[in-house]
Amino acid sequence: MWILFLVCYTLAIQTPDREFGLEDYIFYIQVLGYTLEEIVKLIKIRSLAALNFWTVVSLSIYTLAFIALGYRIADLAETHDKHAMRYRLMAFQILSCAAPLVWAKLLTVFDLFSFFGSMQIVVARMLKESVVFFTLLAILSMGFLQALTGLDVADDSRDATSQIVHSLLQGLLGSPDFETYMDKDKSYPFGMILYYAWTVLTIILLLNILIALFNSAYENVADDAIAQYMAFFTSKTVSAVRAPDSFVYVAPFNLVEICILPLEFVLSTKAYAAINRVLLTVLFFPALCAITLFESYYEKKFLAGPGSQRRRPTLDEDNLDYDFDEDPSMSDLNDIPQGTQGEISTVKFEELVKSFPDLQTSTSTQILNEVRKLKKELEEVKRQVREGSVGPEVKKED
Repeated sequence: MWILFLVCYTLAIQTPDREFGLEDYIFYIQVLGYTLEEIVKLIKIRSLAALNFWTVVSLSIYTLAFIALGYRIADLAETHDKHAMRYRLMAFQILSCAAPLVWAKLLTVFDLFSFFGSMQIVVARMLKESVVFFTLLAILSMGFLQALTGLDVADDSRDATSQIVHSLLQGLLGSPDFETYMDKDKSYPFGMILYYAWTVLTIILLLNILIALFNSAYENVADDAIAQYMAFFTSKTVSAVRAPDSFVYVAPFNLVEICILPLEFVLSTKAYAAINRVLLTVLFFPALCAITLFESYYEKKFLAGPGSQRRRPTLDEDNLDYDFDEDPSMSDLNDIPQGTQGEISTVKFEELVKSFPDLQTSTSTQILNEVRKLKKELEEVKRQVREGSVGPEVKKED
């Protein structure tokens, strides 16, 4: 669905000299459906855990799209040609600003590949590590900004504040503008000295600190790439679960669910379920047919192509090393204690978490922690042996 969203978005921003078309309707219907899905998710979870990097990206895209839609509606309602053209220009300028975010969101389509998933983990970790850099940058920038603007108003006129801000940003990005502070009638030579200090601190000191932080973040992820990716993919899978919703309408088809939702309070449970099954069949039938045709063709080509003799034994069900007798029967499922039916696991979450890998530290750090723990235990045993508080068999082993 995101590919269709991207196609409609591209057509919408590349043809500004026309009225509302089919691609605009499809685009804004999808935006409305995706926005509704994000809002429902935030309402149900009611926690900051629902907010992640891609949620912020998605909400930013939808916000820009709705602002552009507002200007577009004002353009269609305006009778004055000059004002209508200005509204239309603003609409397409704002909508065009969402293009980098829309293409970045396309990365989530390739999460099945470990390379793209690992790169997303690295970027997220780098953004967290960059908090230290931006904290130092904010403190330094406020000091230099106050100093340079103070030099600007020393002659009882404030006429270079915006120019000072731009010069500080240019210096941070590696293109310092020294011409601003070479006017001998204003802040020279103090402004030039301060700007040299700003350039040295940002380009040589702060940016190298940022590079070191990024390198550390990458190494921490690369050391446990498999565990990091599995945890990332697991969190993505869990976030896609819509329990206890019995009839899942994938966005933007959730707009259809909103239309029939009042029927749940009028019709019987059986009739409401029948309506949902019919709608789900009609909505997803084309997509399921396309998936079925693709998988049947791919499977036929995969098994009949070169190397099929090596792959066939692996895919043959008779050769699977699996004991089907270990599968739980219905009688075993009926023995689940009362009050736990419908739960994913009867084991408490706190107990499951203890066996999870620690993704905040690298493998070498975990090994050092285990060695320190064993060293403390060994010292405790030696102390007990010296005090005579352990049995002779332990003394003999020691």
